Amino acid sequence: MVSIVNPESIVVTIAQAGTDPFDTSSTGYAEMLGIEGFSISGGEKDYEAIVTFASSASDRYHGIDKPASMVELSLESGILNFDDWKTYFYNTTGGLADRTTNTLAIGIKLTEQGGNVEKWKFDNARITSVEVEGSTDEQVKGSITVKCLPTDVTFTTS
Repeated sequence: MVSIVNPESIVVTIAQAGTDPFDTSSTGYAEMLGIEGFSISGGEKDYEAIVTFASSASDRYHGIDKPASMVELSLESGILNFDDWKTYFYNTTGGLADRTTNTLAIGIKLTEQGGNVEKWKFDNARITSVEVEGSTDEQVKGSITVKCLPTDVTFTTS
């Protein structure tokens, strides 16, 4: 369990798909500012039993691995600069999302109080939803949701 002590202990970065989102020399590398929260879900892999006709019980049951589900990452942001938000996620001039596949690489780095570092990398993350909302009594906020194959998500700890 990660014990986060302050907002500076979480860093979210993005880069073009196929590059390392933690490497500052990666094409399109940027630290995402204003992130207020994130959630990671999916990647479940079901295992199912199939019963067939056979004389012995041990021959009747067969385990079948089902494919793993897509991994979903949602990022919530208080948008401080709408032009940056458009550059990150919309296919505007200079946008990081690949224009043909609408994908990018996202990294989340958490540093625990004891100095342990946990990193998630989401490569070839396909943008599935971008929402921006605003009202007269609050700052403009937004969220982005991406999905990627379980094989494109890596987790490391050090």
